[in-house]
Amino acid sequence: LERVQTTVYKPSDNPAQRVAVGSVYYDRGSVTINMPFNTDMAKYVSDVVGYIGAILNDITAAATVATNETLES
Repeated sequence: LERVQTTVYKPSDNPAQRVAVGSVYYDRGSVTINMPFNTDMAKYVSDVVGYIGAILNDITAAATVATNETLES
């Protein structure tokens, strides 16, 4: 995985009125956060870190399965 770009939105009851609060970028192991400082910032970043972690775990699992299948052939 080389890059994940995430746009962060404030929670809203009306999806048509979502308000973007910033972006978080994962790029080859580095993370860049681009959003104005606010008291909810840690929550947003924590959510994105969880999503990126889940993606990385899925990729690792898929690579392990692919490697094992290659070795068994």
